[in-house]
Amino acid sequence: MTQDTLPPRKLKKFLFDANNFDDPDPDFVAPPVYSQEELSHNKQSAYDQGKADGHAEAQASFEKQTTDLLMAIRDHFSILFDEEDRRARMFEKESAQLAYTIFARAFPALNERLGLQEVKTAIQHVLETVREQPEIIIEVPQAYVGVIQGHVDHLLRRDGGPRVIVRASDHLGAGQTRMMWTNGHAMRDGPQLAEQIRRQIEQMLADKAILADNSEETTAAPPPGER
Repeated sequence: MTQDTLPPRKLKKFLFDANNFDDPDPDFVAPPVYSQEELSHNKQSAYDQGKADGHAEAQASFEKQTTDLLMAIRDHFSILFDEEDRRARMFEKESAQLAYTIFARAFPALNERLGLQEVKTAIQHVLETVREQPEIIIEVPQAYVGVIQGHVDHLLRRDGGPRVIVRASDHLGAGQTRMMWTNGHAMRDGPQLAEQIRRQIEQMLADKAILADNSEETTAAPPPGER
């Protein structure tokens, strides 16, 4: 069979023969076309938006850092104030303890030195207050009798008053006197006054509790008269 006698073959058409490119494709969507002005505007908008987003993120970060810093400052100030309060309480306790120690050590000597004058002052006050009484008995330590008798005589000569009997008592010590009349009595007791002061200071110290180790290092002074 020669070339001339072969049956004709059905040839496939080229794509451009099978498709009409002149007819629009209903599913085809043309890409948007922007002018140079629109492109510049979109570029500026994107830049502005990115700048705003960056600023907002930086602002949020700054605010968080500021909040964290303020919280840290608050915590540190709280610790500082607590420590200052503890230090103030410790100083107050130690000051009171020092005052108590000084008082306890100084009272016996002060009572010996000033007790007689305090007794004289107390007697003068009583004589001025109950001068309408017919008789007053004054008891003082043996060592005070002569001085107190002279003091009473001087007061009675100057101002007048009731009959006064001065006598010694073995139960009274320095800074003590006992006065009695018909319907009353009075007593000046230096050691008892010191004991009251001691109890008040101890109560104040008990109300100002601080660290245990400081309390162990600070020992209470003995009452006046026990040294």
